[in-house]
Amino acid sequence: MKSIKIQLNENDIPRQWYNLAANLPPPWLRLLVETSRKLKSVSLSN
Repeated sequence: MKSIKIQLNENDIPRQWYNLAANLPPPWLRLLVETSRKLKSVSLSN
């Protein structure tokens, strides 16, 4: 994998950070929802 380096001027460096990952659902939740949808579609078609 090729790495990328970004250089910022001192004025462009963020002074505040926001932890976006803290507000996202856990990865297993998406898997659970997708699996549930697949199971519902299979049971409806039978």
